[in-house]
Amino acid sequence: MKILFTISLVVLAISARTQETFQSFSNKAQQEFANENYQQAIDYYQQALMINEVDSSNMVWTASLASICASYLKDDMQLIKYNNIAIEFGSQDLYMIDEQLKLAEKYKDSVSTEKVLRKARNIEGKYKKYSLELMSFYFKNKSYDETINIANDILVVDSDNINALNYKGMSLHQTGKEPSAMECFKTVLDIDPENLNANIQMGMILYNKGKMIFDTANKDYEKLKSPTSLDYHEYKKEVRKSKPYYQECLPFLQRYNSIKNRSDISAVINKAKSRIEDLNTKNTQ
Repeated sequence: MKILFTISLVVLAISARTQETFQSFSNKAQQEFANENYQQAIDYYQQALMINEVDSSNMVWTASLASICASYLKDDMQLIKYNNIAIEFGSQDLYMIDEQLKLAEKYKDSVSTEKVLRKARNIEGKYKKYSLELMSFYFKNKSYDETINIANDILVVDSDNINALNYKGMSLHQTGKEPSAMECFKTVLDIDPENLNANIQMGMILYNKGKMIFDTANKDYEKLKSPTSLDYHEYKKEVRKSKPYYQECLPFLQRYNSIKNRSDISAVINKAKSRIEDLNTKNTQ
């Protein structure tokens, strides 16, 4: 019993000294901060952080103070470092989070961007805002599976979210899942018939499917050295399969261009119309 009591006293004494050391570093840092010696203050805050690595509230508070010092020094690298520590340990300071995202963008630090956005989603009332930003981030970085996952998270809490549906559709298209992508865009257009992204996506998917069928049929026919009437009949049969896609793409592209009026989309519309006329001619031959 005496030995156990002695050990307990030693543990308590060590704990007390550790707490005092953390506090003493914090006090020194605050004194240097008051004297506008910001780098010295950061050095003391850093020592305090190294001692108190398990208390999240103290870590957030201390790192936040070090971040303020770095801001006064206009030292982006130290600012990023201490913002990251504060956010990692649960800071819900929206100004700090947005500042960190701007710095990450400035220095093209995609790892920090992802970490900050994932942490920020846990802030009460900010789940959707930062989920949308994370979804956009993943799409820009061509992480299409992750984009779809975050879009699905958003759609659980907001089933009619147009941004989530559009990003999910675009990501599905990029991963070769065109039918599922088109379902997303159709859902968007049910909610908002004038939605530019959904119209252009639907229009171009349909146009490109028609173009692929048309071009493939023509190339295959041109490869024949001495085509027979039967070959020509088969060619017409195949090439006609492109017509429904050209017809279906037009309303979407025309609706899009009635708002944006892009010359390249006008060219696509004219090409689709020309192909339809050409196919009508072939049909009568």
